Amino acid sequence: MVEQHDGTCEGAAESLEFIIDVWTDPQNVAWLNEFEEYVILNIANEWGPSERNQSGRQYWRDAYKEAVTCIRDAGINNMLVIDSPDYGQGPRGMEVYGRELLDHDPQHNIVFSIHMYGRTMNFWLRMRRIPIPTNGRLNIVANISSTRSPGTMTGI
Repeated sequence: MVEQHDGTCEGAAESLEFIIDVWTDPQNVAWLNEFEEYVILNIANEWGPSERNQSGRQYWRDAYKEAVTCIRDAGINNMLVIDSPDYGQGPRGMEVYGRELLDHDPQHNIVFSIHMYGRTMNFWLRMRRIPIPTNGRLNIVANISSTRSPGTMTGI
């Protein structure tokens, strides 16, 4: 899986637009096409606004709809990964808009990623479940970390 980190912890549309320009550069399109069956494209590592309100989740959805459109229009057919909003830690955006984003992709070839750091990891450990958006796909649980001491993360 390849990913772009220039928008990590960013929420501005301009940072995602820059990343899309990188992926849709003809040289990148060429190697992504050449290795399409082997390469998964994570569009932007941990890009997205806070999802703690509806407008943040909608902004994330709309920006990624545009990103998917640009990527597919450029001829990139790889499986796409979209990190959840709120630095990759916000499950609500995926739960509410995962299906809509998947349906927006003409190939229906998107998976979603959630990053379980401190607050998110502790929440999901208490809930004893991993968030599965209502898009009917398995999703990626990535970047697992906790504020706990190493070796004490039981019950996963």
